[in-house]
Order: sequence, then C-alpha cells, then structure tokens
Amino acid sequence: MHYSWARFIFAVCILVHSISFAPVLNAAETSVAPPTKQELRELQGTEWAGIYVLDQKAGYAKITSHLEGNIFTIESLMEMTVKAFGATQKMTVVDRKQFDINKDLLFLQETRFKQGHQQIEVRLIVKDGKAVVTKTVSGETTQIEQESPRVHLSHTLGAALLVKRGLTRPEISFKHQIFEAMPPYTRALEVESRFLGMKIKQVNGVEIESYNWRTTIIEQDTSFDSVMSKSGLMLKTTFMKLMVMRAETEVQAKSMATVPDVLSLSMIRTNKKLGRPSELESLTLKIEFEELPKVLANSRATILSRDENSISIQIQKLELPDHATNTRSSKDQQAMFLKPSPMIQSDHPE
Repeated sequence: MHYSWARFIFAVCILVHSISFAPVLNAAETSVAPPTKQELRELQGTEWAGIYVLDQKAGYAKITSHLEGNIFTIESLMEMTVKAFGATQKMTVVDRKQFDINKDLLFLQETRFKQGHQQIEVRLIVKDGKAVVTKTVSGETTQIEQESPRVHLSHTLGAALLVKRGLTRPEISFKHQIFEAMPPYTRALEVESRFLGMKIKQVNGVEIESYNWRTTIIEQDTSFDSVMSKSGLMLKTTFMKLMVMRAETEVQAKSMATVPDVLSLSMIRTNKKLGRPSELESLTLKIEFEELPKVLANSRATILSRDENSISIQIQKLELPDHATNTRSSKDQQAMFLKPSPMIQSDHPE
C-alpha cells in the first residue's frame, strides 16, 4: 500500500496562494478596510518561489495576481518532484481564485491536483449566498450545494495591506476562513493568523525590514511561518520545519539539482537496531529535538521524563480484546475500506 503525499502538498498549495499576501483579519476582532483599486494595482504581478524539502530543492511555485474591471484574480501553479517508497513522483497543483472587489468576497475557485494517474478537480461557485461545489475525482463527477464560505479579498490580501499601510503591531491575532478544495474537506476551514513582529537586517549597508507572521489551520492543527517584505512580497515560508518556500527569480525557482527522498530525509533514525520488534511487549525511547513535536505532546505514550531538549517515553503493546480477533467483515464491507482513493493508493504495487 502506498500513501499519497496529496494532503501534505495541498497544505503547501495553501501557502502558495495565501501567504504571499498572507491572510488577515476577522472584523469581529480587528478590521482592515477593503483594498482600493490603486492598492490592488500595486499588488499586481508575478512572484516565483523555490520549494525545498529539508534543504533539498523539490520544485517551484508561481503566483500571479491581476485586476480586470471589478474582478481581482489570484492564480497559482506549484510543481514538485520527490521520491517516496522508492518511486519518483511528480505533483502539480493549479489554483485560481476570483474576487468581486465591490463585495470583497470570493465568488469562484478552481483547483486541479495531479499526481501520477490520480487527478482531482474542484470548482466552487458562490452566487446569491449559495455555494455549488463540483468535484471530479478520477473521472467521477459529483455536485453538491453547501454553506457559502466567507472568504474576503481583504482577508486574503490583509497582511500585505497592513504592512503597506504601516498598521502592524505585535498584539494582532485574528481568525478568518479559507476554502480548501482537496478531499476530505472540500469546504471552508477556520484559520488563525498572528503577527509576530518586525525585524531589521543590514544587507550591504542597507537596512531591510521584514515582517513575520504565523498562520494556523485550526482543524488540521498545522501551522506555517512566513516572512514578508515592506512592499508586501513573500520572502520565505516555513511549513513544519520540513518544507520551505523561498522567493527566487524564475530561473532560480525552476532549477532542479536533486530529487529529494522525502522518507529518507524525514526518517528518525535510532542508535540501536531492534531484532524482532513485533515480539516486544514494550518499547522505551529517548527522543532529542529542538522543539517538542505536537504528535509527541499529544501522544498516549507514557512520558517517563522530559527536559528542554529531549523526552523519554514508553510505548506498551496494544492488547486486543478476545472478540476483536474473531470479528469478520463481509467482502463488501472490506472493499469499501480497501479500494484505492486519491489519498490512499491501496492498489499501488509498493
């Protein structure tokens, strides 16, 4: 069975078309005025970024925004090539958002994801307060009506607007919505953003201001940090200390020297080899880290000891009740869970 990296990659796609103008502000907590046409004209253009997995180049992102009449469009393209489970996989995400600047609201979002033979297309249309979502997964199309997401243009461009207007301050934090097209969500998600502060660096004798933001997708319990220039351009985005997007020229962004092996790079290696792990009744581990991962902080493992840079845990073998070993499912029930999907490619030979 082969696990698809679609969830991981689409989370990065969210970074591509939301962090470059980083999301902002729920009116209930603080407010930001909708952008003027002049501000939108200043934010038009194309940005390129290189994508790195644990310091190895994996692909690139292109983000283009433009104003035409009363419609503001943000388009993003992301391509990545990585190795996983011994196979080289190329992933492409294309996304287009259109906003009515008079209503300050998203009215159209189209997202296409492709990995190998797996392909997903999702189209969201918002009209008269209703949302229609058309989803095509591996050739099968479904259409549903759902609650209309409240994705504001001022929220999507908010950080850039605040920075350009000189209105940032460290205590700002806020919640807002994004529309995530990829299954299993395909609906609006709550996002919390926080301004972390401004830093000044000396580069060739010139002072450069950078503005730091942290954005958390609450339901997924994932967050990413971004650094923005005074002009509102994304300079760097870090996702879970595993993946980094960095502003580059088109030539730099498209250059590929290596194809990173995601599993090998992210593997936690032990200093001892377990002979027969399936026969263990318990396992005691000491894990050293720079920052305690949430998966350990929220784990059911028994914590034996911990300090600032390490944690010792004990994992007990799970004993199933007697009736669990005798539970049998019909072939139809098994097939429902074992059939391949865009997220779990259970028919993959590896």
